[in-house]
Amino acid sequence: IDASAAAGINLGDMDGAKDLTLSATNAAGVISLDNADIASLTIDDAHDVTFDGDFVTSGAVSVTGVDGEIAVNTGDSIQAGGAVTLTTSDTLDIDGAISGDSIALTGTTALQLAGNVTGDNGLVNFLSALTVDGNSIVSSTFGDVTFASTILDSLNDTHTLIVNADNGTATFTGAVGDGVTDLNSLTVTAGDTLFSSTVDVGTGGLTVTGVG
Repeated sequence: IDASAAAGINLGDMDGAKDLTLSATNAAGVISLDNADIASLTIDDAHDVTFDGDFVTSGAVSVTGVDGEIAVNTGDSIQAGGAVTLTTSDTLDIDGAISGDSIALTGTTALQLAGNVTGDNGLVNFLSALTVDGNSIVSSTFGDVTFASTILDSLNDTHTLIVNADNGTATFTGAVGDGVTDLNSLTVTAGDTLFSSTVDVGTGGLTVTGVG
């Protein structure tokens, strides 16, 4: 489905074993999605994309070409049988849940997390600086979890982050906390845990548990 009007694309509930490709080419084009159970989703152009229901696919979910906000709202979810890729040059705001075979998340201006992100088999990769604005859990059942940049709290010493990679490696490339907007606590359970920079957390402390 291609839409060139500013109104964009607003889809209600969908069901069917078909692939869906959406493009909202207008500079103000918005794509809104409710509940779905389909084969796969590809979005290659939009200003904003909102997941406002439980969006289930047997295959991949790929959202790219977005220059505004991608939002997974509170109580809503993306549940993919394949890989999940969410990429925007602006803000990626995850207040619900995301699960998939592997997960790659990019919000160049802001990447905000107040929910759960779960990879079934592959890498869970946060490719942008992360702000935790709600208690969150990030897990990969049989793969690695990687944070490519910094991790901060939206309000100092307020929110918790739990990271699980029991059969893989949890990698923290950037600084965790900055002494001003630190997580309340960081809890990591992984086969291996790698910190490449400083770690500052609040009153909840840092807990790292090795598996294997």
